Amino acid sequence: MKDLVSKLRYFAIALSVIMVISACGSDDESSDQDNGAPAVIETRNEIFTPVPKLGNDADAQIEEAVIKDEESAIRHMWVYLTECVDLDKTHIKVDRGIGSEWMIRPTELASQEFGTWRIINSGEILPHNSKAELWKKYLGSDCDTNVLKPAATDVLTDTDASILLWTQLAKCNPELMVNAFSAQKNRKTGSWVIVTNTDAREDFGVWSVERNANITPLNERSKEVWDMLKLIEKDDSDDSHSEAKAQCSPVIRSDDDARRRLWTNLSPCFPSMDIEKIRTSWDPANHVWVLVSSERAASASSDVATSVWHILKNGDINPKNLSAEASLAITQSKNC
Repeated sequence: MKDLVSKLRYFAIALSVIMVISACGSDDESSDQDNGAPAVIETRNEIFTPVPKLGNDADAQIEEAVIKDEESAIRHMWVYLTECVDLDKTHIKVDRGIGSEWMIRPTELASQEFGTWRIINSGEILPHNSKAELWKKYLGSDCDTNVLKPAATDVLTDTDASILLWTQLAKCNPELMVNAFSAQKNRKTGSWVIVTNTDAREDFGVWSVERNANITPLNERSKEVWDMLKLIEKDDSDDSHSEAKAQCSPVIRSDDDARRRLWTNLSPCFPSMDIEKIRTSWDPANHVWVLVSSERAASASSDVATSVWHILKNGDINPKNLSAEASLAITQSKNC
């Protein structure tokens, strides 16, 4: 009986050893079968799968910056602009923009006013204001001057702009001094805005002078002055007024000129009129000479025969009271 129990005990132990050996062999076989496959780790019902690292192909997809510094931005812009115009690289100014952008604009002494541009790191050039938009059209049109006319005459400073305007206006205003004007740069358009100084004898209005020497009146007074010049039209291919001839004769530029102008018109019918007794003063508010004359004797119905006149700088004579109107009517009728 004891022998039977001992045999059963040994049989149970042997069976347990066989089961353990079988289990270990099964794990080894499973490991061999899964060799080379991505490892999957199960932890508390959560599965973590390791992500493979990016290879060289992914790195190649990242775009390398073309514009890395200020010098690169200037050179890139210079190459773009000089397809149609001559430009010194020192005339291009660059500032750091937002993010990776570079802001490009002309310097104060640049020979061309090409506007403000943005250049991003990839090298793309984008117009930033209306002036740059116009230049973009010009550069994309094979340099068609019907789209834009680059500066031919360089008006680079406030003095240049004032002298250019003075050269035109002095043709009919020879007493005008160049220091009567002040010029300021219009940052948006690149042109010069010119006004008359407050201490000048006469207000000539507000003007715009562009870098290509084109002059434009900006208010009613400057338009009036410009019309008085009566400049001879030039060929459409040249919009500069530097050589245009004025047709503004006679020119009244002083009290004596105004007095002689009135006397010359009235003396044929009023030969006894004394030129020295004509009183003359300048009205800066209305830009006219005011004259008071006594060319006619007092009528029976009136004790006063004093005439009041306005004479414009272009020589026009305007009667300003009933006595002046009567004197002018007699002169114009030539029924003296």
